[in-house]
Amino acid sequence: MLKTKTFIIFILLYSTIFGSSSKGNALARAKNNHSGNKIRTTFYNYGLVGRWSSEPNDIGGEWPINTGHEYVGDVGHMVGSEFVDLDNNKKRSVVTIDSPRGSEYNLDTHWGWEPLPGYNNPDSALIAMSHMGPSESESAGFNTWPDQWPDKLNDPLDPGWARSWNGYFGKNQKNAEQESYFVMDDAKDSEFFYYPDSNDLERRGMGLRCTQRGLQWNHILAEDVLFWLYDIKNISDYNIEKMVFGYIVGTITGGDGDSGDDWADFEKSDDIAFSYDNGTDLETGLGGIGASGWSPVGLAGYAFLESPGNPYDGIDNDGDGSLGQGLTMSEDVFESKSFAVGDTIVLIDYQTYERNLIPMPEDGITIEISDKSYTFQPNQSLDEIPRNLIDDNLNGLIDENNGD
Repeated sequence: MLKTKTFIIFILLYSTIFGSSSKGNALARAKNNHSGNKIRTTFYNYGLVGRWSSEPNDIGGEWPINTGHEYVGDVGHMVGSEFVDLDNNKKRSVVTIDSPRGSEYNLDTHWGWEPLPGYNNPDSALIAMSHMGPSESESAGFNTWPDQWPDKLNDPLDPGWARSWNGYFGKNQKNAEQESYFVMDDAKDSEFFYYPDSNDLERRGMGLRCTQRGLQWNHILAEDVLFWLYDIKNISDYNIEKMVFGYIVGTITGGDGDSGDDWADFEKSDDIAFSYDNGTDLETGLGGIGASGWSPVGLAGYAFLESPGNPYDGIDNDGDGSLGQGLTMSEDVFESKSFAVGDTIVLIDYQTYERNLIPMPEDGITIEISDKSYTFQPNQSLDEIPRNLIDDNLNGLIDENNGD
């Protein structure tokens, strides 16, 4: 058990639906600072959390607040998709943030996430935050909220939620000490011969939209944590069958000039990745010397607090099922299987993904999926083929694999 406090950035994914007409635009870029507890950091409305070295006022994950002790260079989210382009070629795209470690540019256009306009007060040039609204501006002289929120225009009782906070917990609900909110998409990503919206050929990318919220509480149990919530939605005309989510992290554990001795590790039991200064005793949490000689240097952790499971494969991917810890992937799950006539097999309806137990027919069984046919015969040796989106061994699980 570590005896010193660390700060941890948690990430929560969830899903919702809203309109798709507006597009991300670099002209709508803005930034602000989170400082609602012991963590203070700059963040940008195209997904970058941390700082640009060329921006002297940016703060790179400072902890404890106002000490000048920085731990974060830049972090941000990435979303990968597998798709078929208009030349019928299978492609893979990864949407990234613009960051100091580089990104995809073409003719000064960033091929990645860009902010949607309308989610902040353009006169303030700051990202909208819950404690920086019109009521506060009357005394403090600032207002970061828009006149109305684009994703609340269809509210029948209060279209646009004017002068109300667009909160995660509801209209004007300020549960946290500080909450930020902004929206981005990948409409400027013209890398591939692909148009996600057949009615709008100006929209490029995969047709992905992402809302991002930051939340900070100063309660003793959360004062060293900055929560980031990502809501990633496919708003294109097409299904994307294979997608992944990731986080890219650039640390400066110990501050500027001290990142060369940064180490990293992963604690599987707690599902947390963390970086620390070489010389830190992980048993006590002590040791490590910062750039200007300050000590001890703490640990910066990054964890997925919750991520979406796969609702189709029959596997409790994140181990939080209501019936226990989910499927135990023992070796027998991966062994070859065969079924005699009359043996019970699991038949999946690949339209609804409902499972039914049926006896193996004498003439076998044929399954139609995406214009392809798969036939399984009695006494045939069946092996699971990972990542082909099919239950190849008729045990009701899709693409179970041994972790390789």
